[in-house]
Formats: sequence, C-alpha cells, structure tokens
Amino acid sequence: MNSNRTSIFKVNVLFAFLFCCQFCFGQKQQYCINFPSFKAYVNNILVDSTNHWSEYPKPPKVTDEVLLGMENEIIADDSARYFLNHLSFKNYKWAIDYDNAFNYFNKKDYTYTILALTAHWNPDLRVSALTQLNKKIRIRSFINSAKAKNGEWKKFDPIAIQFLINLLQSNPLLINGSENATIHGYYISNILWNLDLLTGENIVGENNFREWYKNDLQLSAAVLKWKNHIK
Repeated sequence: MNSNRTSIFKVNVLFAFLFCCQFCFGQKQQYCINFPSFKAYVNNILVDSTNHWSEYPKPPKVTDEVLLGMENEIIADDSARYFLNHLSFKNYKWAIDYDNAFNYFNKKDYTYTILALTAHWNPDLRVSALTQLNKKIRIRSFINSAKAKNGEWKKFDPIAIQFLINLLQSNPLLINGSENATIHGYYISNILWNLDLLTGENIVGENNFREWYKNDLQLSAAVLKWKNHIK
C-alpha cells in the first residue's frame, strides 16, 4: 500500500512539474526557474561595466519579453552561445567576431537574438544589429517562412516595436563629436526605419534622422502612431 501511495505521489509531482514548465513558457520569463541565470548571462555579453565607450550613451537593458524569445532560440544551441560569448567585452577582439555571429543568427533566423544585440555595448555592433533586423523584416514577405505560418512574426512584431521605442526614448537624439555623432545618428535613424517597417507607417520615409527631425512634437506624434501597433 505504501509503495502504491509513493508511486502515485511521484506521478503527481511529475505532472505538477510538467504543468509548471508549460505554464512558464506561456508567461513572462521572470516566472521561469532558469530565467535569472539566463538574464545574467545575456547582460554579461551586452553590458560593458568598464564604461569603455563613455562618449556614447549606454543603451537600456533588454526587456524580459525579448529575452524570453531569445532564450527559446538559443537555449539548446551550443553554436549560438559560442558566437555570443565572443561578443562580450572580455572576449571581443575583431569585427569579424560579430560578422560571424550575425551570419549564424541570420541563417538560423534568430530574430530575438538580433533584436537583443541592438542594445549591445559596442556602438558599431548595435548599428549592425539594426541593419540586420531591417534586412530580415524587408525580405520576410518574400519567403516561405514557417514563422509567418505559425504566427511567430505576429507575436514578434509588437515586442520588437515596444523594445525599439524603448531604445529610442532611452537615448539622446544627438550627441557631441564628429565620428561619434555620425555613428549615433545612424543608430537613431535605423531605429526609426525599423519602426516604420514593422508598423508599415512610413513616417520617416527612409530619410536620415537629421534630415527628417524638426522638433520633439513631430517625434512624439510618430511614436504615438508606432505605439498604436502594440497589442
């Protein structure tokens, strides 16, 4: 009798565990048991605690919604983590490191991972991430994508819109310097272009930010239109 009760108890525990796992993937990632360690792992790659690029504004940390999608993409992919590890401040050495990483993430269609890299500590790399994201969005209507069929793009878009608006609003629009200001201006321009692509608004019309921007009221009106696409 005790043996039967023990077996029934173990089965119940197993079902409870499986239910919790299923619930976890349907909820915000902070409810997941393994999320804090994954979040710390990604932040260790994206954030430079040495303030090496002090002349550039620091991007905000990646949101939990983006990290959830990113975890689902790479959690079982050793190669993805290998390429990501080379993008940490400690391990990064050459531009070829992020070229190789983007080639792999594009091939695997890891869009959440690319989105997360738009908040990378390296200014050049985060511009490249936005450029890669732009290309992914442009071509997706022309390819026979499983993500389009199973609704993944529909889920991705509002998360990406919200995160890109967060990037935009967390950064100064203009910074001092010559080369620095040019790179940062291209970064801001790419954020606007991606928001237009994701929403279909075409507000900026692919113009450079400095050419398009007139005043804060104009930008606020654009942000409100983009936010209307977050559901």
